[in-house]
Amino acid sequence: MNVFLKLIGLEGVKEALIDLKAKGYQLGIVTSDTKKGVEQFLAHTNATSLFDLIISTEADAYEKPNPKVLSPLFEQYNVDPQKVAIVGDTANDMKTASNANLGMAIGVLTGIATKEELHEADIILNSAADILEALI
Repeated sequence: MNVFLKLIGLEGVKEALIDLKAKGYQLGIVTSDTKKGVEQFLAHTNATSLFDLIISTEADAYEKPNPKVLSPLFEQYNVDPQKVAIVGDTANDMKTASNANLGMAIGVLTGIATKEELHEADIILNSAADILEALI
């Protein structure tokens, strides 16, 4: 299971996502897991309504760090890449942000990567629960 999805269960993370939604942020997931698996996990954690978009690389042709992995986001929402932040726990997540010319790459240490591995991040957080503070 995608590490970010596991983070939803960590203290404060789901609350931070709820706060982001309340402030009007649109949230999405980019994962190598199956879309069905992600949807089942979100339903199990009562988090389905928090996410506007799920991009599953098993269903789409591209994988991180190829910027084309984000094509469904740009096609469906017609959003400026500079207004998109990626939150991730791997070097590939940070490379995806850089390759897609996103506005911000946020690394989180509550996943699998070390601070050194997330060196391309614009900001590194100790916990994914601190996402809201990084964006405001």
